[in-house]
Amino acid sequence: MYAGLSFNICNYFAFGANFYYMWGSLQRMRALAFEETGLQPSLQDELMLVRTPRLRFGAQFFHTWGDHTINAGAIFEPKMKMNCDVIVIETQSEDSIPIIEGLWELPMVWGVGASYTWANRLTVAFDFERQCMGSAMYNGYLGSDSRNGLRDRDRMAIGVEYQHNPLGRKYVDRMRWRAGVSVQDEYLASIGAKRITAGIGIGFPVYGVGTMVNTTLEYSHRGSPAGLEENNLRLTVGISVAENWFFKRKL
Repeated sequence: MYAGLSFNICNYFAFGANFYYMWGSLQRMRALAFEETGLQPSLQDELMLVRTPRLRFGAQFFHTWGDHTINAGAIFEPKMKMNCDVIVIETQSEDSIPIIEGLWELPMVWGVGASYTWANRLTVAFDFERQCMGSAMYNGYLGSDSRNGLRDRDRMAIGVEYQHNPLGRKYVDRMRWRAGVSVQDEYLASIGAKRITAGIGIGFPVYGVGTMVNTTLEYSHRGSPAGLEENNLRLTVGISVAENWFFKRKL
C-alpha cells in the first residue's frame, strides 16, 4: 500500500516522494529424517512477520523544443531498519528451542534514467538501478558476510517505441511497436551469471478512446551450459485505460 505526491518546482524540474507500507508473513519449515534407527529427526519452523514503512524520493528534469522532448530522472531509497519479528523454533525429539533472529534492514536503492522522444512517434529510453544488498544487515550480519553471501545487484535496461502517426486514419499508423533488452546481476554472490532479457511488444489502440491493449513476448536467459542454466519464454497481455469518465460537456 503506497501513496505518492509530486510537484513542479519550475517549468523544467519536478520533485516527488512515495511512501509505502509493507506487511505480511512468511513461514518456512525444514524437516530432516534418518532411515537409520536410533537417530532422532529434527524440525525447524521459521516465521517472519513484517510490518514496515518505506520511502522513495524522485526527481525529474524535462524539456521540449519543437518536435524533441528529453527527460532525465533519478530515484533514491535510503537504507532503513525493517520492523519485523523472526522466530525460529528448532525441535528435536521432544525438545523445542525458540530462537529470535537478529537485525534486518531494507537495502539502499538508487537509480537514474533518461529518454528522448521525437514528434510523439519515436521514443528511446535507458535506465540503471542498483540495490545495495551487500551493505545491509540480514539476521544481524552484513549481506556481504559469508553467512549471507549477498552482493549489490545492478540492472540496466534500454528500450525503444515507435508509432508511425498518432493521429493517422489507418489503424496500423496508431499501433505502437516496442523492443527492449535488460541485463541484471543476481544478488547471490555464489551465482556469477547474469540474467539477460530481450522482448518485443505491440500496442493495439481501441477506437475512439485512449485505451490500449498491450502484448509483449519476452525471452530471458541465465547461467551457462557448464553449470546451472535457465531459459524462460513469457507472453504478457495487458490493458492500459485512459478515458475521460467524468467529463461534463458544455453546450
